[in-house]
Amino acid sequence: MNIKKYRTKILKFLLISCYLIISGCSINQDNIDPFEKYNRVIDKFNEKLDKNLVCPITNNYTYFMPKLARQGINNFFSNIDDLWSAFNFILQGHGLEGSNSLGRFMLNTTMGLGGVFDIASSNGSFKYHNDFGITLAVWGIKQGPYLVLPILGPCSVRDGLGLMGSLFISTFGENYICYYNNHCNMNYIKTLYFLNEREKINNKTKLINLIALDKYSLIRDSYFQYRDSFILDKFKNNSVEYTD
Repeated sequence: MNIKKYRTKILKFLLISCYLIISGCSINQDNIDPFEKYNRVIDKFNEKLDKNLVCPITNNYTYFMPKLARQGINNFFSNIDDLWSAFNFILQGHGLEGSNSLGRFMLNTTMGLGGVFDIASSNGSFKYHNDFGITLAVWGIKQGPYLVLPILGPCSVRDGLGLMGSLFISTFGENYICYYNNHCNMNYIKTLYFLNEREKINNKTKLINLIALDKYSLIRDSYFQYRDSFILDKFKNNSVEYTD
């Protein structure tokens, strides 16, 4: 794999996202979907890709992979999420939650065989999820318009920039690991991660297909409601003042 070429693509994504955030600041915040025509085209592409490729592969993964093994895989990626959450809590100035997430990561990595077993939760440690999109919200960046990204799906401009930051950090970590391990193949890990994430929303996807007259509008509105409530619930009792 050409690492320099891959990094260049990531940098382009970041620059485009920065531009969209700047341009999004001049858009009326009541108009959450000014790119609806573009978004619907990408949404149709994602839907066909999911129906014809992703969903069948995920169903086979669920059928052939034992439940205990799938739980271990989910725990492994959840453990990595704890480290990313700890980093974002520190950026937000929340040391207590950051220490808790970092402690969970260290305990599960050592005693839980790399995170395959969730020892921390078994011992009463609560899991706090956090991401860079929330960090940007705490820093006062508006959510901006709704976007549908190819393959990655729905997000706001702010969460899209947060996602690009996450991808940049993960790419840096992968390059670091592979530099010291000539036999590593991150493509297998990425595939497992993708299948694990798709399986988690399998029931939600089936429900949306059954009840939605306009799936696009339902997913868009649900996305904003979920993200807004998630951020407000996380910080409403904290000294951080969040406005959107």
